[in-house]
Amino acid sequence: ATPWRPTRVHSVSAAVGLALAGLVFFVLPPQLRVLSDESNLLGLGRALYVEHRTLVPTHGVFLNGQYFPWFYTDPGTPLLFSMVLCLVNTVFDYRIANAFVVNYLLLAGLLSVAALSAARRHGTIGAVVLLLLLLSQPTLVIFSTCAGYDLMNLCAVAAAGLFLDRYVRS
Repeated sequence: ATPWRPTRVHSVSAAVGLALAGLVFFVLPPQLRVLSDESNLLGLGRALYVEHRTLVPTHGVFLNGQYFPWFYTDPGTPLLFSMVLCLVNTVFDYRIANAFVVNYLLLAGLLSVAALSAARRHGTIGAVVLLLLLLSQPTLVIFSTCAGYDLMNLCAVAAAGLFLDRYVRS
């Protein structure tokens, strides 16, 4: 088997994905929208970064102005987004805006892979039409500029669809 080498189509797809994701984040500035969900994810990412654990304290006591937790529970949110957020926090130090960095990278990756797969199958016009259809969906644009894990779920579904398509074609 020959080794994989990036081609011009790969680099153009990546550049278009990064540019369109940047345009989305420029037109619709990122902000926290669903506070309970996003604060849980940010808190879990911070706990992974600072305390190196995923347990959430439920009961505790304050002594001399310091909180001592007694009981812990497992978080109810998926851990993948918080783990990726912890990795970004490790690289760039802890900031709340790192959740938007994760979603920017996910959106750029999703758009790049979509452009690449459409360009291989339907040519440049098909790739442009697919990207315009994707970006015309308000939920994709809104969820990509918030700090939630909805875009990561969409990327997982898209990856499963690509793998299923590859399996059916082989």
